[in-house]
Amino acid sequence: MSRSNPQLAAAKRKAGDQKMEAAEKCLQTGLFKWKPDYEGASSEFQQAAIAYTNANLKDLAINAHKKAATCYTQMKLEFSVAKHLEKAGDLSMDLNKYAEAAQLYETAAQSLISSESNEKAANCYTKASAACAKAGDVKKAISTMESALNAFEVDDKEYLSVDHYFTLSGFYISLSQWDEVLKVLDRLVQIYKKLEQPHNRYRCYLYYVIILINTKTPGKEIFDALGKFSSDEDFMQSPEYSLASSILGNVMSDDEQAWQNLLKSKIHMVRHAEFGKLLLKTRLLGASAHPFHNLLPEPDQDPVTLDEYDEFGTCHPVEDQNPPQGNATVVEDDDLL
Repeated sequence: MSRSNPQLAAAKRKAGDQKMEAAEKCLQTGLFKWKPDYEGASSEFQQAAIAYTNANLKDLAINAHKKAATCYTQMKLEFSVAKHLEKAGDLSMDLNKYAEAAQLYETAAQSLISSESNEKAANCYTKASAACAKAGDVKKAISTMESALNAFEVDDKEYLSVDHYFTLSGFYISLSQWDEVLKVLDRLVQIYKKLEQPHNRYRCYLYYVIILINTKTPGKEIFDALGKFSSDEDFMQSPEYSLASSILGNVMSDDEQAWQNLLKSKIHMVRHAEFGKLLLKTRLLGASAHPFHNLLPEPDQDPVTLDEYDEFGTCHPVEDQNPPQGNATVVEDDDLL
């Protein structure tokens, strides 16, 4: 393992200090200098930030980036402001200063919105959301993620936001805000319709069912949802429909062994961990006489035991060569990771 050179680090620290001094001189005014030289100072602060970063003095580098951003603010160069604030945010994340990083990223995003760089702003908002989540502020993580999704929509680039929608749904799941999860899934369905990706729409329908069976009062909602789903093209011939049908049939029963066998053989079809973990925690509702039992009609094809999606997301079902036998083991959360 290579070790840092103390003399080289000291030299970089000295270079950074000298650049900071030069920047401060640029900002000074006097009898023959009425206005600060923000352009010269911003360049010096930027070079100082680089020197401090190379010396692994991240706190000092953060300060230098902030000062450079202040200079660019005076020059009304919002894109450059955002660049330095984002770099300061990255360094703050390295130091586990998540709340500070979130604020820096969010301010950077706002500057990018002002410069009409919406896609870059969206990326900064997603960074802010991740930092808020790390800091344990899930509500703030949600609001900044919503800002990111709005920024993508302004440029009509929702296709870039799909993964972020699933992240947002995970935040709502962590707060047990089921109605909000369903709203996110509805938004995803519309995006997938626009992208002409029916297999991904069907996956959202499957996730919809997983959410509904975990709500306290799934009555009318589940009927309305299933009516809406069955009107969508070939959903009833899809592997997602087969799994949704199996999930409902098992949850409404009192056969724990059959439920565990289903989880063991089909959990891989739930591709997003937040929904997979929720399914693993689902409890049976008690008896085959439950009013929701056999809610779905039988699928038009045999249940799929294993499905593989190619690099384009197309489903290619194949037969399960090793179906579960005997006493199936419970699938743990870690198996999803």
